[in-house]
Amino acid sequence: DDYANMSQKVHDHDATMGISGFKTLGVCIRVNDGPVKFAGILPIMDPPRHDTKLTVARIKEANVAVKMITGDHHNIGKELARQIDLGTDIRTPDHLKPQGNSEFYINARDDVILHADGFAKVKPLDKHEVITVLQKKGMVVGMTGDGVNDAPALAKAQIGIAVHGATDAAKSAGDIVLTKDGLSPIYTAIQISRR
Repeated sequence: DDYANMSQKVHDHDATMGISGFKTLGVCIRVNDGPVKFAGILPIMDPPRHDTKLTVARIKEANVAVKMITGDHHNIGKELARQIDLGTDIRTPDHLKPQGNSEFYINARDDVILHADGFAKVKPLDKHEVITVLQKKGMVVGMTGDGVNDAPALAKAQIGIAVHGATDAAKSAGDIVLTKDGLSPIYTAIQISRR
C-alpha cells in the first residue's frame, strides 16, 4: 500500500543480497480477483563452477591475464570475482566508452580495459569491444561463453571457448567446445599450446 517506502526497502534488500553474490526474484501474490501484492524477495545463488578458482590461479601463474565479463549486476560480479580471487576492480559499461573522441580519451579508456579485473552489467557489444581493444594492444584473446549473447565475442576472440552446456550459437561461434563441466581444460590447453 505504501509503494514509495516498500520500493526503497525492496531496493535496499536487493542491493544487500547482490553484494553477497545473490541474484534475486521479486515474488507477488494475488488472492482471487484482488490486487497483486508484493510478497517478498527470493534469493538465488549462482556459484562459480567447482574448479574456477583453481583454474584462474593456474592460468594467472602461467602469466596469462584473466578478466571476467558478465551481464550480471555489478555487485554480483564483484562478489563472484572476490570468491575466485580474480580481483575486485570490476567496472561497469560506462567505463567502456571513451569520454571524448580525442586520442587522449580513447587511450584512457583502453588503459581501463587493460588493467581492470573485469566488467559487469555488459551487453554483447560491450564484450566485443573489450576483445577488440585487447587485440589492438597486441594481445591474443581467449573468451569463454555459453549463451547466444556470447556468440559475437566468441567469434571475435582468437580462441573462442564454448563451455559445457552452451547453446548451439555459442558452440558454432567457438573454436573449442568443452564437453564436460568445469574450466580446467582451458589451463590444460594453455600448457599443451606451449610445448
